[in-house]
Amino acid sequence: MNIFKNYKKLYEIELKNRKMYEKRYREIEKKYRDLQQDKGIGKMRTQLANAKDTIYDMKAQIAQLKIELEDVKGFLAQETQAKEYLKKERNERND
Repeated sequence: MNIFKNYKKLYEIELKNRKMYEKRYREIEKKYRDLQQDKGIGKMRTQLANAKDTIYDMKAQIAQLKIELEDVKGFLAQETQAKEYLKKERNERND
């Protein structure tokens, strides 16, 4: 009879452990589903689309700034040439 009591106790322990395991498994599964819904693929796709739009806008802004920089370089070159010409002209008058 002692053997059967031990098996019964082991069975009860195993049953209790199995219930705890199933409960924990359901909690983790629910948490995973909630994460998928909250931060799932749809939200990630939206973020990716927003990031791509931001990158596109920034590239356009960089291109515009490069154009403005080239214009400023051109104006600087013109100013430098004009300044040198005026200096040369002033030196010729003074001589």
